[in-house]
Amino acid sequence: MSDAGPLAAAPPPVVPLSTRHRLEAALWLFRSSSFMLAVLAVPPWLIAATPPGTPHLLALVVAVAAFGGFVQVVNDLLDRTDDAVTAAYLPLPARLVSVRQAGAVAAVAGAVALIGVALASTSPLRFVGGTGALLAVTGMLVAYSRLKKRPVLGPVTHAAMTTVLSAGCWLCAGAGRPHLAAAVLATTFLFGMAGNLNSGLRDVDQGGATERTVAVLCGPGPTLLLVAAVDLLCLVLVVVLAVALNSPLWIVLPLVAGAVGWRVVALTRVLPLATRHGQDRAERLTSLKNASLSRIATQLALYAVLSVPLAVAVAAAIWPLSRLDSVYARRIVRGELARTATASPTAPMIRTGESR
Repeated sequence: MSDAGPLAAAPPPVVPLSTRHRLEAALWLFRSSSFMLAVLAVPPWLIAATPPGTPHLLALVVAVAAFGGFVQVVNDLLDRTDDAVTAAYLPLPARLVSVRQAGAVAAVAGAVALIGVALASTSPLRFVGGTGALLAVTGMLVAYSRLKKRPVLGPVTHAAMTTVLSAGCWLCAGAGRPHLAAAVLATTFLFGMAGNLNSGLRDVDQGGATERTVAVLCGPGPTLLLVAAVDLLCLVLVVVLAVALNSPLWIVLPLVAGAVGWRVVALTRVLPLATRHGQDRAERLTSLKNASLSRIATQLALYAVLSVPLAVAVAAAIWPLSRLDSVYARRIVRGELARTATASPTAPMIRTGESR
C-alpha cells in the first residue's frame, strides 16, 4: 500500500465547471437526434383514423422529443465504460457531468415524456398504450446496451425500439387504419435498422475481438452499400404507401428520385473517404457526414406522402439542426467546453465518488 494512505485511493475529480458550463454539458447529453426523433410522432398520428386535435399532437411531439433525450442519456449511462475508450469526449466519460447529474437529467426527461403522453391521450386506454410503449422501449434499451456489438441482434433491437415507439404514438392517436399503420411501421423499422448500421461505421477502427458489428465484420465500404440498399427498400415502401393513400405522385415520385440521386452522389464522394483506415470516431463522423445527411431524403419522401406541410417543416428544420451539430462538434467533440470551463478559477471541484 502506498504511504499516501487513503488519499491514494481517492477517485479522480470531475472536471471543475461553473454552474453555467455544467448546465451546458448536461444539455449536450441530448444531442440533435433527440429533437429529430420528435418527428416520429407525426406519421402514425396522421395515419390513425380519428386522431385528436393539434394540441394533443403537439403534446405527443414534446413527449417523444423528451423521451428521445431520456433514451440518449440512459444509453450514455449504460455505455460510459466503453465510451471512455471509443468516445472519451462525451460529457460522461469526459467527466463534464457526473453520473448522478446525468441520472437527474434522465429523470426529468422521462417525467416530461410521461406528462406529454398523458396530455396527448384522450382516453385511459390510449394513455396505457402510449405509456406501455415507453416502458417497452426502456426495457429494450437495456437489452440493446448488451446486444449493440452483435451483427444482427444490434441493428434489429435498435430498429425495434423506434418501431415500438412509433406504434405507441399510433395507439395514442386512436389506432385507426392498421393496414396503413403497418406500412409506416415497416418503413420505420427498416430506416431504423439502416440508421444503426450507418452509425456503427463511426467505430469501425475501434472494433476489437468483442465487437462484432456489421461495420467491423464487413468493413465501411460494404456497410455503406448495405445501408443504401435498405434505404432503397424504404423508398419502395414509401411508393406503395403513396399509392394506397392516393397521395399526389407528382410530388412523391420526384422526391423519391431525388432521394436516390442524392444517395448515389453522396456515396461516390464518401466511399473513398470511408474506406481509409486508422480514423478515430470524430474523423469518421466528418467523413460520413454527406452520406448521413443524404438519408434524410428518405424521411422527407415518407412525410410528403402523409403531409406535404410536414415534409416542408422537417426540411426547414434540417439547417438549424445541422448548425446545432456543428456547435456540438466544436463544444464537445473538439473539447472547447472542457478547455473553457477548466480555465475558470472559481469552478467548483466535484469528485466522481459523489456521483455514485
